[in-house]
Amino acid sequence: MRITLNLDDDIAALLQSLARHPDRSLDLVIHETLRAGLARPENSMRAPAFRVEPMSLGTSITGSQDDCISAKLEATEGPMHR
Repeated sequence: MRITLNLDDDIAALLQSLARHPDRSLDLVIHETLRAGLARPENSMRAPAFRVEPMSLGTSITGSQDDCISAKLEATEGPMHR
């Protein structure tokens, strides 16, 4: 199959440098490179999972440790916070 590829200059230069050996044509280098890339497990091409490390932000401005948002809003903004 014939196909036309538009390669970035740095990729083209790297492929041509790999093909400088007398026994390796540019076509052969491109085929080997594509095969090697396609043979990789899909997971190796994914970015590592993003991890967030929890950290304490100190005491709440309301002084309470509960997670009730409406109580915190009422304590900081008053009963008319709605």
